[in-house]
Amino acid sequence: MFLNYRLLNMGHLAVTTFMLVSLCSLPLYAGNIKSTCSSSMQKINDARYDAGKYEKRWPGQGDPKVKKVRKCIRHRESRGNYKVVDKGHRWFGAYQFDPITSNTAAKMMKRPDLVGVFANKWTRKEQDAAFYLVYNRGKGKKHFYHPEKKCF
Repeated sequence: MFLNYRLLNMGHLAVTTFMLVSLCSLPLYAGNIKSTCSSSMQKINDARYDAGKYEKRWPGQGDPKVKKVRKCIRHRESRGNYKVVDKGHRWFGAYQFDPITSNTAAKMMKRPDLVGVFANKWTRKEQDAAFYLVYNRGKGKKHFYHPEKKCF
């Protein structure tokens, strides 16, 4: 494999992403390598997200304190899995939204196409936007309260 000149000029993140995707695409990876690939890809995706690649800014996006809370809640609720559904089929996505909360967030986002769609079917960008709107710089933290595993 070779990297073209344009990819090299995109910076360290692009090269790292290319190399990691190449390694993780090999049919032989399994076990510890698979979990390393998953963990590393999550870190790369977080770096892209934190670099502000999304076009709209939501309440608290870019605030380091809110970022820390968001990552803690995402890890606590789903281990970073945006497609997860709880066993009782009541909570959906990375932040484990119930349908009422996700529908409200979709309306706040001015996204009627997401109303009635479970949050685990939303993109990462859409779920994160919903988190920012519901959390609202801490004003909506009651939606993410957990007595034993506190994130704020």
